[in-house]
Amino acid sequence: MSDPAKTIHFESAVQMLDAGANLESVNFYELSAVINEDWSSESELPTDAEPEFYLKHIVSDREFSARLRTRMDMGIGVVIVDASATYTFTENIAVSKGAAEEFVNRVAVMALLPYIRQAVADLTQRVFGDPFVIPILHAGELVFEITES
Repeated sequence: MSDPAKTIHFESAVQMLDAGANLESVNFYELSAVINEDWSSESELPTDAEPEFYLKHIVSDREFSARLRTRMDMGIGVVIVDASATYTFTENIAVSKGAAEEFVNRVAVMALLPYIRQAVADLTQRVFGDPFVIPILHAGELVFEITES
């Protein structure tokens, strides 16, 4: 059982990084692309599809995980990529809402986006015949607000 007396309390992402946040793993929960059977095979892959992003984070003992689900309805079909980044710490952690929000937006999302971009390109190439590459999103362009405590 965890010793609460040895819990590190974080109020910022910088504190989390200074404490040695280690990207332990990137995992995929879903990789899918499904063709819309009503789509004309003579039509080209859309170039302006907008991804929808959904975020969930989990803090437990010595881990902080951010899970980013990306869904794109591209007309030709739907693509879903659901991935998570798990960071580990040497001690038990407690993370304020502000620190969680900052870490998610400045660290975890930026770590996950290259994996998601590559997965979308791979899936669309294999299933739709042409790769679709999500445009590069710079830090601050994709921001999530943490609503849970």
